[in-house]
Amino acid sequence: MVDAIAQRAPEYRGLAVDAVAQAAFNEKKWVWVEDKEEGYIAGWISKEDGDQVEVHLNNGLVRTVNINQTGKMNPPKFDKVEDMADLTYLNEASVVHNLRLRYHSNLIYVREEGKGKKRTKAIERSLLHGKKEKRKKKSSSLQRNAIACI
Repeated sequence: MVDAIAQRAPEYRGLAVDAVAQAAFNEKKWVWVEDKEEGYIAGWISKEDGDQVEVHLNNGLVRTVNINQTGKMNPPKFDKVEDMADLTYLNEASVVHNLRLRYHSNLIYVREEGKGKKRTKAIERSLLHGKKEKRKKKSSSLQRNAIACI
């Protein structure tokens, strides 16, 4: 049925994929586990024993860690969100994951609080063309964060 809807109206294709991703996400308790080489690895909790949990990681490994060493993962509908304040779970792993997804999709700029899209577009142009904004001498935190991600 999903394929039939997607074939008739291509604009629904993304919604069907999102629904499937959301359903798959809801089947398990997903978390982030810190890793020395990769930063954070996604995984799902398969067994809980007091404060210890067994996590099946996306790289195929299984780890037993303290529940306090995990971070809750946001549902797929929050992937590539522009305003990180919209994240359900605002933890370091979720922010890094969102920035990584946005970077790989060439969406590395995020909205600056209270300034709106006009200000964001000006910052994007200045970063893309290597020009500084004339009206502001200090670089904004958005520029520093965008440059740090590159």
